[in-house]
This record gives sequence, structure tokens and C-alpha cells, in this order.
Amino acid sequence: MPDRESLEKESPPSEVKSADSRSDIINSVRTVLGFLALIVLIAEGSLVTLATTNNLSKDYAFPVMLLLLFALAVLVVVVAVRWPAVFSSSPPTVLPVANGAASGKKIETTVIEKRLEQSPQIVGEEAPPPSANVWFDDLRPVLHQAIHYTSPTYFLDVNLKLIDWNLAFELIFARSLGRIHGRHVKHFIVELANYDEVIAHAQEFTKKVIKGKIPFVDVEPLRYGSERYGEVSFVKVAAQLHDPNGLPRGWSVSLLVREIDWEAFQRDLLEEARKDKLWSVYSASYDRVLLEFPPYKKLIDDVIAVVPAGRKTVADLGAGTGNVTAALLAAGHNVTAVESNLAMLDRLRSKKLGGKALTVVKSTVENLSGLADAAFDAAVMVNVLYAVNDPLTCLQGVQRILKPGGVLAFSTTHAEVDLDTLLGSIQDRLETIGKFQSLAADYKLVFDLNKAIEKEIAKRYTRDNYREWTRAAGFEIIRDVKSTYEDAVMLIHARKT
Repeated sequence: MPDRESLEKESPPSEVKSADSRSDIINSVRTVLGFLALIVLIAEGSLVTLATTNNLSKDYAFPVMLLLLFALAVLVVVVAVRWPAVFSSSPPTVLPVANGAASGKKIETTVIEKRLEQSPQIVGEEAPPPSANVWFDDLRPVLHQAIHYTSPTYFLDVNLKLIDWNLAFELIFARSLGRIHGRHVKHFIVELANYDEVIAHAQEFTKKVIKGKIPFVDVEPLRYGSERYGEVSFVKVAAQLHDPNGLPRGWSVSLLVREIDWEAFQRDLLEEARKDKLWSVYSASYDRVLLEFPPYKKLIDDVIAVVPAGRKTVADLGAGTGNVTAALLAAGHNVTAVESNLAMLDRLRSKKLGGKALTVVKSTVENLSGLADAAFDAAVMVNVLYAVNDPLTCLQGVQRILKPGGVLAFSTTHAEVDLDTLLGSIQDRLETIGKFQSLAADYKLVFDLNKAIEKEIAKRYTRDNYREWTRAAGFEIIRDVKSTYEDAVMLIHARKT
């Protein structure tokens, strides 16, 4: 029996080439349009063959070929109108793969050993092996921070209400955040490009729940049209969250990105994560340094002086590490502290403030949709508004959550500010009380970050801008301090009109 090699030698080159060409054509079909075209080409090829072998009149072959081409054109139009995604969908973005991984090829042990031997030293290599309890003692208490910097993720309570999300989710779904926070996941589903598929999946999920067969994990594809990153597609992986007693507490929903404008998304995510971590590290130094600085306490007292006497409901917006919250609680008020930075919230929690008089909400001051209308007697913001990208919208949100006649107070930097005087005064104070050397690293971080803030965002709005926005948001200014806190900020007290 002849082997493959001998058959190839006996086959005419033209036949081998023809067979390879046909194979290439068939293997190249990747779309519905290509499939339709292939069918027409095969049919026309058959007609030409029949015509040349006199099995079909040449007078009929040409009109039939034209008819087939016309039929192809009609099919293309119908498909384009009825199912436009067939032609508009782009191929998935493929990320670069390291050498040796693209084909799934195993890297030999000798190669791995050679790489380890020849690779340059990396920091930490010479440290001793970790202790057996390093995970439990060092990592476990801070693992909740990790999810904030990974794949787009959001969190649901046991009733599928959308409670929180991480940085990547916030970037991609920025347009929808105000409409979905605190609301049922259906409000998120209706924002998706593949709504029909997802709502059908949700119905099947509901049937399982009714039957008492709640899945621990749920997976499905999602698509969303992002203004900044184009058409984004994901694989959703939802997992139930349980407490130590095995009781469900909610859901963690990670979105594994398949298609996105990676260049823009990666750039934005890197920048937002950098800023968030900078504030996180700053939080501890901020407390250690400023709690030793009397003008800081005086600033807090001046801001919260707007709150009427008696037990009032107060929103501390941009609560940070909780120093303003602590002062409000000490004055006998019920406080809702609003903060988005995880490290700041950890510091606030560590102070064990308030008991039932304190409610903590993880949210930005630019998205107060989780707070009810006319729920507060007062709202305060200490050195927060300068960092907000849209102060007017923020102040309008504050106006919404205040009761009629409710009051607002805020301090903020402005276009004429110079932080050198403040930073110099802080250093003088630390030296006077003999703590500058022990707090030198903390002071340097406070100094560096405040100088960066001064350069990037502290001066972008004028005093008059803040006054105009306050009035435009529906407030009457009742106190206006041009400069305080070592000339670093202005101070406004206002009342809802």
C-alpha cells in the first residue's frame, strides 16, 4: 500500500496546489458573509463544470450565475437589517502572550533552572522564608483592599441590590453609576447592550431560586457600551458571599474583560489606582501629624459650628479618617460618614466611634444617590470640595439630601492659596512639642502630597467660583470667611433656600 510520501510524489503539482487552495478557502471562512459567499462560489463552480462538460446548456449557466449573485446580495441586505451585529462586531482584542505560552508548550525544567540562575536579583529575594502564620496575621486583615484594584467588580446584598463597586468598574460604567447605586441589579441589566440575553438568564436564575436551588456561582456573558472605552464585553462570574455561620450575606460579581480599548483603560486604571493608594498611605500619616496641630482642631470646630444645638442628623461628606465625625458625635449628633477610600475607612473603623449614632456609607461625595432626599439637618465638608471634578453637581446633591432650612458648611482651598505657610506651621508645631524627629517620615509624606495637591488641583477654582456654585445649588450664604487655617482655605456656611 503506497505511503503518503509516495502518493504526494505521484500527484501532479497542479492538483496538490488546487487541493491546498480549496482547503485554504474553506478554512478562511470566519463570518456569516464569508459562509454565504462560499456557498455561492461552490454553486457557480458546479454550474461552470456542468456547462463545460455539456451537461448543462451554456445559455442557462450565465443567467443562473447572475441569479445566484443577486440572491447573495439580497441575503446580505436581509442579514444586515435583521442582525446588524453579524457585520458590526469586531474580533476580540488579543493581549500579547509571553513566549512559550502561545502554543501551550511546556517550558522545560532545565530552562526554568537556567532562568533562575541567570536572572538579575529582585528586591526581597534575600529575605528569610515567610512565617507559617503570615497570611493570617499580616495579609488577611488587609485582603479586602485587593479587590479594589483588580478586574471590574461590583457587590450585591442578599436581595440583589447594588451596594458597591471597585475602581475598574467605576471607570467603565461611569455613565450609569448614579442610576444603579443602591438599586436592584435589574437597573444595571437594563443598561447592558445584550439586555435580552441577560434578562432571560435572570429569569432562569429566578426560577432556580423559587425552587430553592440557589446557585453558589453564576456565569454569563455581558456587553456594555462605554463612552470612553467603546464596546466592552465581559464574562461575569458571580459568587455568593457567606459569613462564618454559612449564612449568605450577598454576592461578589467579577467581570473578566474580553474586549475593551485596552490602551485607554490601562492608562486610566493605573492613574486612578495610583491616586487612590497615595491617599491610602497618606491617611495614617495625616492623622499622626495633624492631630498634633491645634489649628486643625480649630478648623473642624469652625466648620461644624454651623450645626444647630441638640441632636441633629448630620452628613460628614468626605469623612476621611473620621476626625470631623468624632467631633460631631462628641457634640451629640447622629452622623452619617460618607467616604470612598478603603484605608481612610479602615482608620475610621479603628477609632470605634459612635455606636448606633454613626452610619458609615462607602461612596464618593459626587454620588450621593444612596442617601435619601431631605434626610439631614446639616452637611459638612472639611477640605474636600477642591478635589471634586464637578463642584456644582456635588453641591446640588448636598442640597437634595438636606431638609428645608438645612445648613451646609465647607472649607476648601482656592486659586490664591499658598500651602507653604501651613506646612511650615505644622513643622514648627512638631518641633516645639519634640515630635518632629519621630514623625519626620509622616511629615514628609504630608508635605509632598500637599505640594502635589497644590500644583495639580488645589488652585483650579476661585473663591468666587465656590460662592457662585453654592448659590446656584440652592443655598443662601450666611457666613463667608475669606481665609483661615493658616491662610490655606476659605470657609462657607450656608442655608438651603
